[in-house]
Amino acid sequence: MQRIFHTPEGVRDICNIECGKKLSLENRLHKVLQLYGYHDIQTPTFEYFDVFRKEIGTIASRELYKFFDKEGNTLVLRPDITPSIARAAATLFKDEDIPIRLCYTGNTFVNHSSYQGRLRENTQMGAELIGVDSIEADAEMLAMVADCLTTIGLRDFQLSVGNVDFFQSLYSLAKRKLEVHTVGKAQSHDIGIVLLILERGCPFRKLIQIHVEEVHGKLAVEVSQLVFPVF
Repeated sequence: MQRIFHTPEGVRDICNIECGKKLSLENRLHKVLQLYGYHDIQTPTFEYFDVFRKEIGTIASRELYKFFDKEGNTLVLRPDITPSIARAAATLFKDEDIPIRLCYTGNTFVNHSSYQGRLRENTQMGAELIGVDSIEADAEMLAMVADCLTTIGLRDFQLSVGNVDFFQSLYSLAKRKLEVHTVGKAQSHDIGIVLLILERGCPFRKLIQIHVEEVHGKLAVEVSQLVFPVF
């Protein structure tokens, strides 16, 4: 039988200088998380399939590494650590005072259907602020991310906020009425699109408002911008 000495597609060895740099980077980031009051937690490398079902995660079922235990339960190598933290918080910390601050580092596994050179095993480091829903909590997380990036020497970076409530609140804040006069009658229309542009290295952020309206059968586009400082 021929012996195999190479790794499967999508995984690789990390050694020598590269491994040292990786561990040093993780250590520096971990110190920042601790300074913000986050406590370490380790969750299992594999869990029951239900922890990562479609309603919770963003990874398609076909891209999960699945196998079975002797009782026939479907188990999954974790594709993301956040659902595991949610599961642990609901079971282990249900009687704890909130907010709960947890941080973690671990490997995740995704069996990409289209490989294209992407790694199928990656190291994920993160922090979860649980039990509080406020502007202050959002600001804390954003400030912590920025501190992490500057701590490892990055200066030119952009933070993208992916929470739909963030953009909905911006829409409500910037909502204005656009008066469109047709046949001697004024009609009121709302702004169609609101975009937040985070410009690299810029001390100001621009809120771009794009008006798209139909006037006399033609589309009329009006663009205006609000500029505000970063605090």
